[in-house]
Amino acid sequence: MRRIVGASPFVAHSLETTPSLSSQLMRNEVLDDAGRVAVGESALEEVAAGSRRGRSIAALLTGVALMHTTMVVVGAVATLFVADAVGAWWGGAPNTAAVLGAAVGTLAVSAFMVRHGRRFGLRLGYAAAAMGSAVGLIAVLSNVVPLLVFAMVLLGIGNSTAHLSRYAAADLYPPHRRGFAVGATVWAGTIGAVVGPALISPSADVALALGAPSFAGVFLVALVMTAGATLAMRAAPNLKAQGRAEAKRRRRAPWRTRRSRAPRARVAFASMITGQITMVAIMTMTPLHIHQHGRGLGAVGVVLSAHVLGMFALSPVTGWMTDRFGSSRTIVLGLAVLVIAASLTIVVPDIAGPALSISMFLLGYGWNLTHVGGSALLTQGLTLAEQTGVQGAVDSAVWGVSALATLGSGAIFAIGGLPLLGVAGAGLVIYPAVVLAARRSELRTPPVGSTKSEEPKR
Repeated sequence: MRRIVGASPFVAHSLETTPSLSSQLMRNEVLDDAGRVAVGESALEEVAAGSRRGRSIAALLTGVALMHTTMVVVGAVATLFVADAVGAWWGGAPNTAAVLGAAVGTLAVSAFMVRHGRRFGLRLGYAAAAMGSAVGLIAVLSNVVPLLVFAMVLLGIGNSTAHLSRYAAADLYPPHRRGFAVGATVWAGTIGAVVGPALISPSADVALALGAPSFAGVFLVALVMTAGATLAMRAAPNLKAQGRAEAKRRRRAPWRTRRSRAPRARVAFASMITGQITMVAIMTMTPLHIHQHGRGLGAVGVVLSAHVLGMFALSPVTGWMTDRFGSSRTIVLGLAVLVIAASLTIVVPDIAGPALSISMFLLGYGWNLTHVGGSALLTQGLTLAEQTGVQGAVDSAVWGVSALATLGSGAIFAIGGLPLLGVAGAGLVIYPAVVLAARRSELRTPPVGSTKSEEPKR
Protein backbone atom coordinates (compact mmCIF):
# COMPACT_ATOMS: atom_id res chain seq x y z
CA MET A 1 0.00 0.00 0.00
CA ARG A 2 1.24 3.48 -0.78
CA ARG A 3 1.54 5.80 2.15
CA ILE A 4 1.33 9.54 2.05
CA VAL A 5 4.12 11.75 3.32
CA GLY A 6 4.00 15.09 5.11
CA ALA A 7 6.16 17.31 2.92
CA SER A 8 3.15 19.44 1.99
CA PRO A 9 0.83 20.91 4.62
CA PHE A 10 -2.10 19.44 2.70
CA VAL A 11 -2.64 15.71 2.36
CA ALA A 12 -5.28 13.45 0.92
CA HIS A 13 -7.50 12.53 3.84
CA SER A 14 -8.42 9.16 2.37
CA LEU A 15 -4.87 7.77 2.49
CA GLU A 16 -2.87 6.62 5.50
CA THR A 17 0.12 8.44 6.92
CA THR A 18 3.23 6.91 8.40
CA PRO A 19 5.03 9.49 10.58
CA SER A 20 8.03 7.23 11.08
CA LEU A 21 8.69 7.22 7.36
CA SER A 22 8.01 10.89 6.63
CA SER A 23 11.56 12.16 7.03
CA GLN A 24 12.90 9.37 4.82
CA LEU A 25 10.28 9.69 2.09
CA MET A 26 9.77 13.45 1.83
CA ARG A 27 12.35 13.51 -0.95
CA ASN A 28 10.24 11.14 -3.07
CA GLU A 29 6.78 12.72 -2.96
CA VAL A 30 4.74 12.73 -6.19
CA LEU A 31 1.18 13.64 -7.14
CA ASP A 32 -1.19 10.97 -8.39
CA ASP A 33 -3.84 11.57 -11.06
CA ALA A 34 -6.26 13.02 -8.50
CA GLY A 35 -3.67 15.52 -7.36
CA ARG A 36 -2.87 13.71 -4.09
CA VAL A 37 0.56 13.39 -2.55
CA ALA A 38 1.99 9.86 -2.67
CA VAL A 39 5.38 8.20 -2.34
CA GLY A 40 7.42 7.83 -5.55
CA GLU A 41 8.57 4.26 -6.15
CA SER A 42 10.77 4.87 -9.15
CA ALA A 43 12.51 7.50 -11.21
CA LEU A 44 9.70 7.25 -13.78
CA GLU A 45 7.15 8.12 -11.12
CA GLU A 46 9.20 11.12 -10.10
CA VAL A 47 9.31 12.34 -13.71
CA ALA A 48 5.55 11.82 -14.00
CA ALA A 49 5.09 13.69 -10.73
CA GLY A 50 7.01 16.66 -12.10
CA SER A 51 4.80 16.66 -15.18
CA ARG A 52 1.62 16.57 -13.11
CA ARG A 53 2.90 19.35 -10.88
CA GLY A 54 3.67 21.38 -14.00
CA ARG A 55 0.10 20.92 -15.22
CA SER A 56 -1.26 21.94 -11.84
CA ILE A 57 0.88 25.08 -11.75
CA ALA A 58 -0.12 25.94 -15.32
CA ALA A 59 -3.79 25.59 -14.36
CA LEU A 60 -3.34 27.86 -11.34
CA LEU A 61 -1.48 30.51 -13.34
CA THR A 62 -4.12 30.38 -16.08
CA GLY A 63 -6.90 30.93 -13.57
CA VAL A 64 -5.07 33.87 -11.98
CA ALA A 65 -4.31 35.51 -15.33
CA LEU A 66 -7.90 35.16 -16.57
CA MET A 67 -9.40 36.44 -13.31
CA HIS A 68 -7.05 39.42 -13.08
CA THR A 69 -7.86 40.34 -16.68
CA THR A 70 -11.55 40.11 -15.87
CA MET A 71 -11.27 42.42 -12.87
CA VAL A 72 -9.27 45.01 -14.80
CA VAL A 73 -11.85 45.35 -17.58
CA VAL A 74 -14.96 44.94 -15.41
CA GLY A 75 -13.78 47.30 -12.67
CA ALA A 76 -13.28 50.19 -15.05
CA VAL A 77 -16.51 49.69 -17.02
CA ALA A 78 -18.71 49.08 -13.96
CA THR A 79 -17.64 52.44 -12.53
CA LEU A 80 -18.55 54.21 -15.78
CA PHE A 81 -21.87 52.40 -16.05
CA VAL A 82 -22.97 53.34 -12.53
CA ALA A 83 -21.73 56.93 -12.87
CA ASP A 84 -23.69 57.37 -16.09
CA ALA A 85 -26.81 55.79 -14.63
CA VAL A 86 -27.09 57.41 -11.18
CA GLY A 87 -24.30 59.98 -10.96
CA ALA A 88 -20.58 60.18 -10.20
CA TRP A 89 -21.27 60.13 -6.45
CA TRP A 90 -22.02 56.38 -6.69
CA GLY A 91 -19.25 55.57 -9.15
CA GLY A 92 -17.16 53.85 -6.51
CA ALA A 93 -19.96 51.50 -5.43
CA PRO A 94 -19.11 48.63 -7.83
CA ASN A 95 -15.45 48.37 -6.82
CA THR A 96 -16.35 48.72 -3.15
CA ALA A 97 -18.79 45.84 -3.59
CA ALA A 98 -16.05 43.80 -5.27
CA VAL A 99 -13.66 44.41 -2.36
CA LEU A 100 -16.30 43.44 0.19
CA GLY A 101 -17.12 40.35 -1.87
CA ALA A 102 -13.44 39.44 -1.85
CA ALA A 103 -13.23 39.85 1.94
CA VAL A 104 -16.22 37.57 2.54
CA GLY A 105 -15.33 35.22 -0.30
CA THR A 106 -11.83 34.60 1.03
CA LEU A 107 -13.23 33.20 4.27
CA ALA A 108 -15.90 31.15 2.52
CA VAL A 109 -13.60 29.68 -0.13
CA SER A 110 -10.94 28.89 2.49
CA ALA A 111 -13.52 27.04 4.60
CA PHE A 112 -14.55 24.95 1.60
CA MET A 113 -10.90 24.21 0.85
CA VAL A 114 -10.38 22.86 4.36
CA ARG A 115 -13.37 20.54 4.12
CA HIS A 116 -13.30 19.55 0.44
CA GLY A 117 -9.82 20.29 -0.89
CA ARG A 118 -8.09 23.05 -2.80
CA ARG A 119 -9.55 22.12 -6.19
CA PHE A 120 -13.14 22.26 -5.00
CA GLY A 121 -12.63 25.67 -3.39
CA LEU A 122 -10.97 27.09 -6.49
CA ARG A 123 -13.75 25.80 -8.74
CA LEU A 124 -16.39 27.22 -6.44
CA GLY A 125 -14.79 30.66 -6.34
CA TYR A 126 -14.32 30.93 -10.09
CA ALA A 127 -17.83 29.59 -10.70
CA ALA A 128 -19.15 32.42 -8.50
CA ALA A 129 -17.24 34.86 -10.70
CA ALA A 130 -18.73 33.33 -13.84
CA MET A 131 -22.18 33.72 -12.33
CA GLY A 132 -21.30 37.32 -11.47
CA SER A 133 -20.28 37.97 -15.09
CA ALA A 134 -23.61 36.62 -16.32
CA VAL A 135 -25.54 38.69 -13.77
CA GLY A 136 -23.51 41.76 -14.75
CA LEU A 137 -24.35 41.21 -18.40
CA ILE A 138 -28.05 41.03 -17.55
CA ALA A 139 -27.73 44.15 -15.38
CA VAL A 140 -26.19 46.17 -18.20
CA LEU A 141 -28.74 44.96 -20.76
CA SER A 142 -31.61 45.81 -18.41
CA ASN A 143 -29.96 48.95 -16.97
CA VAL A 144 -30.41 47.85 -13.34
CA VAL A 145 -27.69 49.31 -11.10
CA PRO A 146 -28.34 47.28 -7.89
CA LEU A 147 -28.08 44.07 -9.92
CA LEU A 148 -24.70 45.20 -11.24
CA VAL A 149 -23.48 45.91 -7.71
CA PHE A 150 -24.50 42.37 -6.70
CA ALA A 151 -22.65 41.03 -9.73
CA MET A 152 -19.50 42.79 -8.54
CA VAL A 153 -19.79 41.03 -5.17
CA LEU A 154 -19.74 37.68 -6.95
CA LEU A 155 -16.81 38.78 -9.11
CA GLY A 156 -15.00 39.84 -5.94
CA ILE A 157 -15.33 36.27 -4.67
CA GLY A 158 -13.61 35.08 -7.83
CA ASN A 159 -10.87 37.68 -7.38
CA SER A 160 -10.19 36.48 -3.84
CA THR A 161 -10.00 32.93 -5.19
CA ALA A 162 -7.31 33.98 -7.65
CA HIS A 163 -5.29 35.43 -4.77
CA LEU A 164 -5.70 32.24 -2.71
CA SER A 165 -4.20 30.31 -5.63
CA ARG A 166 -0.72 31.34 -4.49
CA TYR A 167 -1.11 29.12 -1.43
CA ALA A 168 -2.30 26.20 -3.57
CA ALA A 169 0.83 26.63 -5.67
CA ALA A 170 3.03 26.71 -2.57
CA ASP A 171 1.51 23.40 -1.40
CA LEU A 172 3.07 21.67 -4.40
CA TYR A 173 6.64 22.58 -3.46
CA PRO A 174 8.92 21.75 -0.53
CA PRO A 175 9.43 24.56 2.02
CA HIS A 176 12.63 25.89 0.46
CA ARG A 177 10.83 26.47 -2.87
CA ARG A 178 7.53 27.95 -1.71
CA GLY A 179 8.66 31.55 -2.15
CA PHE A 180 9.21 30.83 -5.83
CA ALA A 181 5.75 29.29 -6.13
CA VAL A 182 4.07 32.28 -4.49
CA GLY A 183 6.07 34.74 -6.62
CA ALA A 184 5.26 32.94 -9.87
CA THR A 185 1.54 32.98 -9.08
CA VAL A 186 1.56 36.67 -8.20
CA TRP A 187 3.46 37.36 -11.43
CA ALA A 188 0.52 35.97 -13.43
CA GLY A 189 -1.32 39.16 -12.48
CA THR A 190 0.97 40.99 -14.90
CA ILE A 191 -0.89 39.38 -17.79
CA GLY A 192 -4.19 40.83 -16.66
CA ALA A 193 -2.68 44.27 -16.15
CA VAL A 194 -1.30 44.29 -19.70
CA VAL A 195 -4.06 42.49 -21.60
CA GLY A 196 -7.09 43.83 -19.73
CA PRO A 197 -7.08 47.48 -20.88
CA ALA A 198 -6.49 46.39 -24.48
CA LEU A 199 -9.74 44.36 -24.45
CA ILE A 200 -12.10 47.16 -23.43
CA SER A 201 -12.44 48.88 -26.79
CA PRO A 202 -12.72 45.72 -28.97
CA SER A 203 -15.31 44.21 -26.61
CA ALA A 204 -17.39 47.40 -26.85
CA ASP A 205 -17.24 47.19 -30.66
CA VAL A 206 -18.44 43.60 -30.57
CA ALA A 207 -21.37 44.52 -28.34
CA LEU A 208 -22.40 47.38 -30.60
CA ALA A 209 -22.18 45.10 -33.63
CA LEU A 210 -24.58 42.73 -31.87
CA GLY A 211 -26.99 45.57 -31.14
CA ALA A 212 -26.25 45.64 -27.39
CA PRO A 213 -24.97 48.49 -25.20
CA SER A 214 -21.21 48.97 -25.46
CA PHE A 215 -20.67 48.14 -21.77
CA ALA A 216 -22.24 44.70 -22.30
CA GLY A 217 -19.25 43.58 -24.36
CA VAL A 218 -16.94 43.71 -21.35
CA PHE A 219 -19.20 41.45 -19.30
CA LEU A 220 -19.46 39.04 -22.22
CA VAL A 221 -15.67 38.84 -22.29
CA ALA A 222 -15.66 38.44 -18.51
CA LEU A 223 -18.11 35.53 -18.78
CA VAL A 224 -15.85 33.72 -21.24
CA MET A 225 -12.76 34.31 -19.11
CA THR A 226 -14.28 33.28 -15.77
CA ALA A 227 -15.79 30.18 -17.36
CA GLY A 228 -12.32 29.40 -18.72
CA ALA A 229 -10.80 29.84 -15.26
CA THR A 230 -13.40 27.47 -13.81
CA LEU A 231 -12.64 24.82 -16.42
CA ALA A 232 -8.89 25.22 -15.94
CA MET A 233 -9.30 24.08 -12.34
CA ARG A 234 -9.84 20.52 -13.57
CA ALA A 235 -6.05 20.26 -13.46
CA ALA A 236 -5.66 22.10 -10.15
CA PRO A 237 -4.21 20.21 -7.16
CA ASN A 238 -6.73 18.44 -4.95
CA LEU A 239 -4.75 18.42 -1.74
CA LYS A 240 -6.94 18.27 1.32
CA ALA A 241 -6.41 19.18 4.95
CA GLN A 242 -7.07 16.71 7.75
CA GLY A 243 -9.10 19.39 9.47
CA ARG A 244 -10.90 17.72 12.35
CA ALA A 245 -8.22 15.23 13.31
CA GLU A 246 -5.51 17.86 13.15
CA ALA A 247 -7.54 20.37 15.14
CA LYS A 248 -8.05 17.76 17.86
CA ARG A 249 -4.33 16.98 17.90
CA ARG A 250 -3.51 20.67 18.11
CA ARG A 251 -5.69 21.18 21.18
CA ARG A 252 -3.65 18.50 22.91
CA ALA A 253 -0.31 20.07 21.99
CA PRO A 254 1.72 21.69 24.79
CA TRP A 255 1.20 25.43 25.22
CA ARG A 256 4.81 26.21 24.26
CA THR A 257 4.44 24.23 21.03
CA ARG A 258 1.29 26.12 20.06
CA ARG A 259 2.85 29.45 20.94
CA SER A 260 5.87 28.79 18.71
CA ARG A 261 3.64 28.96 15.62
CA ALA A 262 2.14 32.38 16.40
CA PRO A 263 5.06 34.69 15.45
CA ARG A 264 4.92 33.75 11.78
CA ALA A 265 1.22 34.54 11.44
CA ARG A 266 1.61 37.79 13.39
CA VAL A 267 4.53 39.02 11.31
CA ALA A 268 2.81 38.05 8.04
CA PHE A 269 -0.38 39.81 9.10
CA ALA A 270 1.42 43.01 10.14
CA SER A 271 3.53 43.23 6.98
CA MET A 272 0.76 42.40 4.49
CA ILE A 273 -1.74 44.77 6.12
CA THR A 274 0.79 47.62 6.18
CA GLY A 275 1.83 47.07 2.58
CA GLN A 276 -1.81 47.05 1.47
CA ILE A 277 -2.84 50.19 3.37
CA THR A 278 0.20 52.17 2.25
CA MET A 279 -0.18 51.19 -1.38
CA VAL A 280 -3.95 51.61 -1.65
CA ALA A 281 -4.08 54.90 0.24
CA ILE A 282 -1.40 56.61 -1.84
CA MET A 283 -2.26 55.06 -5.20
CA THR A 284 -5.98 55.78 -4.91
CA MET A 285 -5.35 59.52 -4.75
CA THR A 286 -2.44 59.73 -7.20
CA PRO A 287 -4.62 60.12 -10.35
CA LEU A 288 -6.47 63.00 -8.65
CA HIS A 289 -3.13 64.53 -7.66
CA ILE A 290 -2.00 64.41 -11.29
CA HIS A 291 -5.30 65.88 -12.47
CA GLN A 292 -5.00 68.78 -10.02
CA HIS A 293 -1.62 69.62 -11.56
CA GLY A 294 -3.28 70.04 -14.96
CA ARG A 295 -2.06 66.87 -16.62
CA GLY A 296 -4.23 64.57 -18.73
CA LEU A 297 -4.99 60.87 -18.88
CA GLY A 298 -1.70 60.19 -20.67
CA ALA A 299 0.26 61.18 -17.56
CA VAL A 300 -2.07 59.10 -15.42
CA GLY A 301 -1.50 56.10 -17.67
CA VAL A 302 2.28 56.37 -17.43
CA VAL A 303 2.22 56.49 -13.64
CA LEU A 304 -0.29 53.63 -13.38
CA SER A 305 1.79 51.50 -15.73
CA ALA A 306 4.89 52.08 -13.62
CA HIS A 307 2.92 51.13 -10.50
CA VAL A 308 1.49 47.91 -11.96
CA LEU A 309 4.93 46.96 -13.23
CA GLY A 310 6.26 47.31 -9.71
CA MET A 311 3.40 45.27 -8.25
CA PHE A 312 3.75 42.20 -10.45
CA ALA A 313 6.65 42.11 -12.89
CA LEU A 314 9.43 41.31 -10.40
CA SER A 315 7.47 38.69 -8.44
CA PRO A 316 9.73 35.79 -9.53
CA VAL A 317 12.73 37.73 -8.25
CA THR A 318 10.94 38.35 -4.96
CA GLY A 319 10.13 34.65 -4.69
CA TRP A 320 13.76 33.73 -5.27
CA MET A 321 14.90 36.21 -2.61
CA THR A 322 12.37 34.79 -0.16
CA ASP A 323 13.67 31.25 -0.70
CA ARG A 324 17.28 32.36 -0.58
CA PHE A 325 17.29 34.86 2.27
CA GLY A 326 14.10 34.14 4.19
CA SER A 327 10.67 35.74 4.44
CA SER A 328 11.63 38.12 7.23
CA ARG A 329 14.47 39.70 5.27
CA THR A 330 12.22 40.06 2.24
CA ILE A 331 9.62 41.79 4.40
CA VAL A 332 12.23 44.15 5.89
CA LEU A 333 13.35 45.09 2.38
CA GLY A 334 9.72 45.68 1.40
CA LEU A 335 9.15 47.98 4.36
CA ALA A 336 12.28 49.96 3.45
CA VAL A 337 11.10 50.31 -0.16
CA LEU A 338 7.68 51.50 1.03
CA VAL A 339 9.33 54.18 3.17
CA ILE A 340 11.42 55.36 0.19
CA ALA A 341 8.34 55.48 -2.05
CA ALA A 342 6.31 57.40 0.51
CA SER A 343 9.20 59.78 1.16
CA LEU A 344 9.44 60.62 -2.54
CA THR A 345 5.81 61.77 -2.52
CA ILE A 346 6.74 64.10 0.35
CA VAL A 347 10.00 65.47 -1.03
CA VAL A 348 9.05 65.59 -4.73
CA PRO A 349 5.24 65.87 -4.90
CA ASP A 350 5.26 67.66 -8.27
CA ILE A 351 4.51 65.43 -11.27
CA ALA A 352 7.12 67.08 -13.50
CA GLY A 353 9.90 64.65 -14.31
CA PRO A 354 10.17 60.95 -13.50
CA ALA A 355 10.04 61.26 -9.69
CA LEU A 356 6.34 60.38 -9.32
CA SER A 357 6.58 57.39 -11.68
CA ILE A 358 9.61 56.11 -9.78
CA SER A 359 7.76 56.60 -6.50
CA MET A 360 4.74 54.64 -7.74
CA PHE A 361 6.94 51.86 -9.11
CA LEU A 362 8.65 51.57 -5.73
CA LEU A 363 5.27 51.69 -3.99
CA GLY A 364 4.14 48.73 -6.07
CA TYR A 365 7.33 46.79 -5.49
CA GLY A 366 7.30 47.48 -1.77
CA TRP A 367 3.82 45.98 -1.68
CA ASN A 368 5.07 43.02 -3.72
CA LEU A 369 7.90 42.32 -1.27
CA THR A 370 5.64 42.41 1.79
CA HIS A 371 2.92 40.43 -0.01
CA VAL A 372 5.13 37.60 -1.29
CA GLY A 373 7.30 37.52 1.85
CA GLY A 374 4.28 37.49 4.14
CA SER A 375 2.45 34.88 2.05
CA ALA A 376 5.46 32.56 2.10
CA LEU A 377 5.67 32.99 5.87
CA LEU A 378 2.09 31.73 6.18
CA THR A 379 3.11 28.42 4.57
CA GLN A 380 5.46 27.64 7.47
CA GLY A 381 5.02 26.56 11.06
CA LEU A 382 1.28 25.89 10.85
CA THR A 383 -0.64 22.67 11.34
CA LEU A 384 -2.65 21.07 8.56
CA ALA A 385 -5.96 22.42 9.84
CA GLU A 386 -4.65 25.86 10.73
CA GLN A 387 -2.92 26.80 7.51
CA THR A 388 -5.86 27.41 5.18
CA GLY A 389 -7.89 29.09 7.90
CA VAL A 390 -5.09 31.47 8.83
CA GLN A 391 -4.31 32.26 5.19
CA GLY A 392 -7.97 33.00 4.53
CA ALA A 393 -8.32 35.15 7.64
CA VAL A 394 -5.25 37.25 6.79
CA ASP A 395 -6.33 37.71 3.17
CA SER A 396 -9.85 38.63 4.27
CA ALA A 397 -8.46 41.26 6.64
CA VAL A 398 -6.28 42.64 3.84
CA TRP A 399 -9.32 42.99 1.56
CA GLY A 400 -11.32 44.67 4.32
CA VAL A 401 -8.51 47.09 5.01
CA SER A 402 -8.39 47.95 1.30
CA ALA A 403 -11.94 49.29 1.50
CA LEU A 404 -11.14 51.34 4.60
CA ALA A 405 -7.90 52.67 3.12
CA THR A 406 -9.75 53.79 -0.01
CA LEU A 407 -12.25 55.75 2.05
CA GLY A 408 -9.70 57.17 4.50
CA SER A 409 -7.25 58.27 1.83
CA GLY A 410 -9.75 60.77 0.44
CA ALA A 411 -10.09 62.54 3.77
CA ILE A 412 -6.33 62.71 4.32
CA PHE A 413 -5.75 63.93 0.77
CA ALA A 414 -8.33 66.69 1.24
CA ILE A 415 -6.41 67.94 4.27
CA GLY A 416 -2.80 67.79 3.09
CA GLY A 417 -2.64 66.33 -0.39
CA LEU A 418 -0.30 63.58 -1.52
CA PRO A 419 2.58 64.67 0.81
CA LEU A 420 0.40 64.06 3.89
CA LEU A 421 -0.55 60.64 2.55
CA GLY A 422 3.17 59.96 2.16
CA VAL A 423 3.79 60.89 5.78
CA ALA A 424 0.96 58.62 6.92
CA GLY A 425 2.16 55.74 4.74
CA ALA A 426 5.75 55.99 5.95
CA GLY A 427 4.56 56.13 9.56
CA LEU A 428 2.57 52.92 9.22
CA VAL A 429 5.78 50.96 8.62
CA ILE A 430 6.57 51.33 12.33
CA TYR A 431 3.90 48.74 13.19
CA PRO A 432 5.31 45.71 11.28
CA ALA A 433 8.87 46.79 12.12
CA VAL A 434 8.07 46.59 15.84
CA VAL A 435 6.28 43.26 15.46
CA LEU A 436 9.17 41.80 13.47
CA ALA A 437 11.78 43.04 15.94
CA ALA A 438 9.82 41.65 18.89
CA ARG A 439 9.37 38.23 17.26
CA ARG A 440 12.70 37.87 15.49
CA SER A 441 14.21 35.47 18.01
CA GLU A 442 11.08 33.31 17.88
CA LEU A 443 11.20 33.22 14.10
CA ARG A 444 14.60 31.57 14.35
CA THR A 445 12.95 28.61 16.09
CA PRO A 446 12.25 25.82 13.57
CA PRO A 447 8.51 25.36 12.89
CA VAL A 448 6.82 22.27 14.25
CA GLY A 449 7.58 19.35 11.98
CA SER A 450 10.60 21.09 10.47
CA THR A 451 14.32 20.89 11.15
CA LYS A 452 15.04 24.28 9.65
CA SER A 453 14.30 27.77 10.95
CA GLU A 454 12.61 30.38 8.79
CA GLU A 455 15.73 32.49 8.74
CA PRO A 456 18.66 30.87 6.90
CA LYS A 457 22.01 30.82 8.61
CA ARG A 458 24.70 33.12 7.35
